[in-house]
Amino acid sequence: MKLFLESLDVDLSDIIQISPFIPKKRNQARVEIDKPKEEKTSNEKARVLLNSTVKFFLICAMSRLGYDRIEECEISKVIWNILK
Repeated sequence: MKLFLESLDVDLSDIIQISPFIPKKRNQARVEIDKPKEEKTSNEKARVLLNSTVKFFLICAMSRLGYDRIEECEISKVIWNILK
């Protein structure tokens, strides 16, 4: 699976091994928060899309039993760790 993901985009395997990219910003109280969708740049949106792409491929490659184990997961790295 790792080879398959790398063949599509070299950054896809990084998403599994490290973590997904989540754009952040500081609010008025100087606390770091997730950036609202409308403030994300096109580059940030593309990087966020990588997590969804990995989740899609992992879900498509598994059986119904495997899916039942991960259906609540939001982060592809968590899905990968459960499946390992």
